[in-house]
Amino acid sequence: MRTLLARSLFSKPVTIGAPAPGEAALEEVGRTLAAKARRLFGRSISIREVDAGSCNGCELEIHALNNSVYDVERFGIKFVASPRHADVLMVTGPVTHNMKVALERTYAATPDPKWVVAVGDCGAGCGVFEGSYAVVGAVEKVIPVDDGNGNSSRVSAVYDAAPRHSFIAALKDLPEAWEITYKDDPLPVYNGPMHDYRMDEGVARQTGRFPVRRIQLDDYLDDFFFSQDYREVMGAARNAKNGQVVNLDAGRKIAELELDGMPHLGSGITFEYQGHPVLATPHLQKGEVSVIDMRTWKTLKRIPTLGPGFFMRSHERTPYAWVDVFFGPHKDAVHLIDKRTLAIVATLRPAPGKTAAHVEFDRYGKYALLSIWDPDGALVVYDAATLKEIKRLPMNKPSGKYNVYNKITHSEGTSH
Repeated sequence: MRTLLARSLFSKPVTIGAPAPGEAALEEVGRTLAAKARRLFGRSISIREVDAGSCNGCELEIHALNNSVYDVERFGIKFVASPRHADVLMVTGPVTHNMKVALERTYAATPDPKWVVAVGDCGAGCGVFEGSYAVVGAVEKVIPVDDGNGNSSRVSAVYDAAPRHSFIAALKDLPEAWEITYKDDPLPVYNGPMHDYRMDEGVARQTGRFPVRRIQLDDYLDDFFFSQDYREVMGAARNAKNGQVVNLDAGRKIAELELDGMPHLGSGITFEYQGHPVLATPHLQKGEVSVIDMRTWKTLKRIPTLGPGFFMRSHERTPYAWVDVFFGPHKDAVHLIDKRTLAIVATLRPAPGKTAAHVEFDRYGKYALLSIWDPDGALVVYDAATLKEIKRLPMNKPSGKYNVYNKITHSEGTSH
């Protein structure tokens, strides 16, 4: 015990220091946010956060907003203790049976007009907790989504398409994708025939903030990710025989993908191969990685693996793509695929017999962080160039799913 105490007192922090933006830039952000808050609410924005059954991962990020580094309150955004003082209800996690009544009462106590934000995959669609005996469902159980004819739907996935200034939502019970713009002054949206929006010549017109553009599909769109330019979404089809490509500009499906092993497209990646973009994705029911040409949407190669995979990652500064073998007897293996040859060049087994998964890269692509998903697990740090182990940090079932920096800067090797 004395040794651990001494080590904690005298060891240097292992975290990376936050970047130090200029004071002028911070002031500009503050003024912009304050102006938007006054325009929308006539004052600062008040948020009531409700943990409806989360794993506390989202809470860590929300708590960080209020620390001395980020100090979100200086921008006119504050968290309040009572829903009666709130403009926004921020809900994390799937709704558990123990929290269902509390969430309903909190929602009822929040004055109108109010916004509800379902945070992350768990709030939008239950995430990995879907089907649990302890879970009632997603937040949409309180805030229903419908197709205009009274037919409700759960939300399968919601992602931010930042370059388009919109959210893209896939519906679990309706064959549609929704694009919801969050521009301050959006153009009208027409979900029917439209001749000239400037002359208000169209059907099913939506105006105001957060208009919903509904894209009709032939099949349900499950999990998906974006092309690098955010013009297309590539998602799994419900029929489990193929995937589908939806062009967001055209508002329709433009291609089918040869993916018959239940692809996990939410963890797919894109990268450059022989001068043009390709996408690569593991399969949940088949031991292979599919590589698809994004110009023709045809399969370039099927790379056999030791078993079905769950997660794939790379970085623009490394020649390798890392893919796990999450299911089956080889769950302790991680393959490295050379992006230049589309061949497996190495297979790592950092902890024999234990599940190796969820590889992430630091922002520079220098280190790969691999999770040993086990109660007696670890976070293993590799040199991404030499593949040598640098450090092993003991942890209880770590799951390093996203590097936030790589995600928000649209890194090539991260799904968006």
